[in-house]
Amino acid sequence: MIGRLRGAVAEVGEEEALIDVMGVGYVVRCGHRTLQRLPALGEETLLHVESQWSESAGLRLYGFLTREDRRAFVLLQAIQGVGPKAAMAVLDVLSPAELASAVAREDKAAVGRANGVGPKLALRIVTELKDKPITDGP
Repeated sequence: MIGRLRGAVAEVGEEEALIDVMGVGYVVRCGHRTLQRLPALGEETLLHVESQWSESAGLRLYGFLTREDRRAFVLLQAIQGVGPKAAMAVLDVLSPAELASAVAREDKAAVGRANGVGPKLALRIVTELKDKPITDGP
């Protein structure tokens, strides 16, 4: 599977970016926060990638500017009811450090600000991430 891409930003859409790696264009789904922080078109970027395969959608690549963002995405999806869309939505409103802080404070309202994350799912996220390291820091 693909774990990282380094290449030129060829296109940026509402939910994805096209990264040109030596003439091959990779479509990478990204959250809005990541898309806004990408370099200008034609400039080089490095994306940490989570590759997922499904029968219905085939191969999908999800891109992040940091390893912590990718790790938080993976942790979120391990929670029942949290798919890629909800995980991306959480990371659009909370950085991994902010998510860790919200979990430590049991602040389900902060997590619930994510588009498509209701109170029950926010509570499940806060509860299940309670003892998991989300960031490298203390």
